Amino acid sequence: MTMRKWIGTAITVCVVTMAASTVRAQAPEDFTDSYRRFKPIPEDKLTPAEKAYIPTRTGMPPGVYPTDPFEVIMLRTPGVPEILSAWLKQFRDNATLSPKAQELSILFSGRKWNSQAIWWGHQKEARQAGASSAVMDSIEQGKRLPGMAPDELALYNYLDELYTKHAVSDATFKKAVEQFGEPGVLNIIGICGFYDYLSMFINTSKIYIPEQFKAMAPKYPQATAH
Repeated sequence: MTMRKWIGTAITVCVVTMAASTVRAQAPEDFTDSYRRFKPIPEDKLTPAEKAYIPTRTGMPPGVYPTDPFEVIMLRTPGVPEILSAWLKQFRDNATLSPKAQELSILFSGRKWNSQAIWWGHQKEARQAGASSAVMDSIEQGKRLPGMAPDELALYNYLDELYTKHAVSDATFKKAVEQFGEPGVLNIIGICGFYDYLSMFINTSKIYIPEQFKAMAPKYPQATAH
């Protein structure tokens, strides 16, 4: 799978890079350089492995340097994008979870990392998959609100406990297994792990996020114990 196809699959990265190209005129003056911490590697500084890898992951002809922020940054780790692609495919395409549970898991990860790109990229998909306003608001506000369906409540409690306490009680685990099965719980972990990586990548890289794509509250409130 080429990197461009992988970016198309991982919608959050696609959102960032597409936004970058469409709002360049409105971006800060340092948009093409200082907004990202990982600067483009000068062509004369590329290793032979990096030069050889560019056509493989971008689909570009040899000698053409990528300009997409994600491609520029990941050029430092040849081979990793394919690993990430396989990871995402395993837990998304082969998942035992419903689309709603998948999207809510993604949103939970994005909210915990305050990733505007992930929230913007997946809130619509979550609603289309049947997520209630109650669970969406609970995730965004960081507190359990009434009105969640049983599967939403089980997922919310499980991930809230896992992210805030770094552990899961037997009772919470049992409820999650009742709703999603043991393979489903492992799928939740896998999906969140992938989007945790993506959020850390976006936050560390300081990729420019246009204001119109900042759809959630800017800071995550202190989660309430349950």
